[in-house]
Amino acid sequence: MKAVKLAVAALAIGYAVAPAAAQLPNQPVYAIPKGVGLGLNADLGFGVDPSGSSGIAVRATLGLPMIKLTLGLAPDMMDNGGENTLMVGGAFQLIPMPVSIRLQANAGRGLTSNNMNVAIGGVIGLNVPSPALSVEPWVFPSIRLSIPDVGESSSNIGVAAGVNIGLPGGIGGHAALDVTRVGDANVIGAGVGLHYMLSVPGLGMM
Repeated sequence: MKAVKLAVAALAIGYAVAPAAAQLPNQPVYAIPKGVGLGLNADLGFGVDPSGSSGIAVRATLGLPMIKLTLGLAPDMMDNGGENTLMVGGAFQLIPMPVSIRLQANAGRGLTSNNMNVAIGGVIGLNVPSPALSVEPWVFPSIRLSIPDVGESSSNIGVAAGVNIGLPGGIGGHAALDVTRVGDANVIGAGVGLHYMLSVPGLGMM
């Protein structure tokens, strides 16, 4: 019985760090989408665990021909760790198509605790031919760094996978599943959201 209690406690600790696995609490690590233009995103994320923690976030993405940028905010509401969290990120396009490959790094910081979480890795996206839709399934393996304001930093391996779907007119949706290996446990999160893509004159085609 004691061993069972210890195992349950260890699992609970593993799940407790789920909000710290990504740059925004209770959100998966999203790949910055392909294309050129300005994207506005509203996200709902949740941990796949008994606690049922969840949170909301908003993100803006700017796609340039070779560089992609993102800025996100998870407000202090729902289960978002009791503080506002800000996230910034960038990606550099190595290969545009038919298989898109880009290097990406994200960093999130709690505005009260000053704790930071960073993901550094490579995004592999597939350009799915479609006359009416913009479809990009992607996978983002990365090194996850946790840098607390007080105490020692730690690193883990994680992978996120998802899909971005765009409709004519710029509106679309996205979803992602995120797994981070923490010790002997897998911390799993998921997210869904809506986005609106705006073309920016002078930047080229979407």
